[in-house]
Amino acid sequence: MPVFRLLIAGLLLYGCGTQKLLAQGADPKVPPKKEEKKDEWPSIIEGKTVDQWIAEMNAGLQRDPSARERACFMIPQFGPKAGESDKLGPQIIQTMTVDPDFNVRIAALALVPLFGFKTVQQTKTGMGVVERNFLNSPSSVHLRYEGVSTLAAMGPHPEARKLMTQLIARTKDLQSWQVRRNAVFALGQVGQGWQPSEEDLKKGAAPIEVDARAVQAILYSLRDDGCEPVRRQAINSLLTIGPVPVIYLKDSRDILGRVSQQDRSMAIRIWADVFLIKYDPDGAKMAPTRLLAISKNLAVADDVELRVEACSALAYLGEDAKARLQDLIAVMSDAQEKPQVIIAAIGAATTMKSLKPTVLRGLEPLTKHSDENVKKAAEEAIKYLKEEKEKPVMKK
Repeated sequence: MPVFRLLIAGLLLYGCGTQKLLAQGADPKVPPKKEEKKDEWPSIIEGKTVDQWIAEMNAGLQRDPSARERACFMIPQFGPKAGESDKLGPQIIQTMTVDPDFNVRIAALALVPLFGFKTVQQTKTGMGVVERNFLNSPSSVHLRYEGVSTLAAMGPHPEARKLMTQLIARTKDLQSWQVRRNAVFALGQVGQGWQPSEEDLKKGAAPIEVDARAVQAILYSLRDDGCEPVRRQAINSLLTIGPVPVIYLKDSRDILGRVSQQDRSMAIRIWADVFLIKYDPDGAKMAPTRLLAISKNLAVADDVELRVEACSALAYLGEDAKARLQDLIAVMSDAQEKPQVIIAAIGAATTMKSLKPTVLRGLEPLTKHSDENVKKAAEEAIKYLKEEKEKPVMKK
């Protein structure tokens, strides 16, 4: 992939997550999975059908734990065909519950968000195991971490949301900051809303609203957690969710406003400002002040990462940050600036398409830059902008 397109993709995917959902039939509250053509997936792998591989997961039939774990890893290679097997759900439950090997249990757990369970009773039993044996494990931080990861992979699925209280409890897990960070990430995935496409609506899908409980817990982690990576993940999760429910609008303004001024991490301050500009209904009122605060980080001489962070924030805001375009051009024109910062500034400037002529003038000198990566990024940015066609005006 060209340097510039990689850069834009990296900047604009900030905070985004991929959601995988349980296979729960035609529940209108569940975003439908993309349909796969069955003939694109194999029926036999290494001489075994999917049911034979499922049997290999059984500790009573296969005594070697490494072979049972490998069997779990083979199941996804059959694609949707694996989910059609009546044997898969019960075997996942059995393996998660009674397999004597720690790693095999975790490998079976990883199949839950991929395939789920075929019946209501299996779902109830299986998710009960996820809750008791993993998410709420009293003895193992690792198992709690894996339980949280499973819910994160399920996204805003009703079965994941049934465990919201337990998931929120993991944001206060005093034994592991990594569990807390993972739980805050999972809250962003499980708590986010979902708007079906026209095609999905025709299939009976219904919109999923943002879960207010998740928003509250994320805000409290951002405010209270002493661990910087946890707070950083909290702001990421808020960006994943987007506009907060009205009942937490005041809390979000108070907490994010304080964070943008007082957090020990300047990067977290930057992204708190970004959220307030982008998603607060009154964000435009304070946007000039907040944009200036973000842009000031472009001039922090001794912190390259922070300068890149500021460019990434302006790229995320795109047109909403066009008032600071000249600051980005100043970075691009600085002969002493590090190449990675200039490339980040190029990516940010190129998101401000309404000021295309100014952006192009700023990019042109960089096509002769001494650094090959800067030169290539500038050339591809120019090509990208020039390929952008204005939408034709429809004649009445």
